[in-house]
Amino acid sequence: MAFYITTPIFYVNAAPHLGHAYTTIAADVIARHRRRRGEEVFFLTGTDEHGEPVAQAADTHGITPKELADRNAEKFKALMPILHASNDFFIRTSDDEHKAKVQEVLTRVKDNGFVYKGLYEGWYCPRCADFKSEAEQGPDHTCLIHRIALTREEEENYFFQLSAFQERLEQLHETDFVQPSTRAYEAKAFIAQGLQDISLTRGKIT
Repeated sequence: MAFYITTPIFYVNAAPHLGHAYTTIAADVIARHRRRRGEEVFFLTGTDEHGEPVAQAADTHGITPKELADRNAEKFKALMPILHASNDFFIRTSDDEHKAKVQEVLTRVKDNGFVYKGLYEGWYCPRCADFKSEAEQGPDHTCLIHRIALTREEEENYFFQLSAFQERLEQLHETDFVQPSTRAYEAKAFIAQGLQDISLTRGKIT
């Protein structure tokens, strides 16, 4: 049986800390356990080098986003042997191989009619690099994670038609596709609320 596991793909806006070690060790334990059971395991980790938080951190340090990404990606890569992690691959989202695969997948999605252009308006957290729904906001339109004020933004983006997959995802989550079962219940509850189309692009980020 094939089994795939990944750590979070870590942001390079800062150097590794204890939380990164924790998630890596947790994933490594599962990967090793599955291998001992005779399963074919692929264990991935790596760095996410795009987005507003990275650009803002680089600006704070007076360097380019690429310089910051190169500096911190090496620190994350060096962390793996220190933790004796058994990862099979370390991916950087700036790698040419990764870029080519993303382009291939998004082209297929677009060619199948699931991408369209539309206007998005909402409350945005620059540190999360994400728009927040009403349920994800604190008092006076603040980010529940970073405790900072959100900004109201409007932009023209390309959207992925996630809503078209409502029924298929409901059927998929009736199987044991998501493990553990507690997380499956969370996923099913989220889907049951009604899936919304999601933005694939950010108009203000270049």
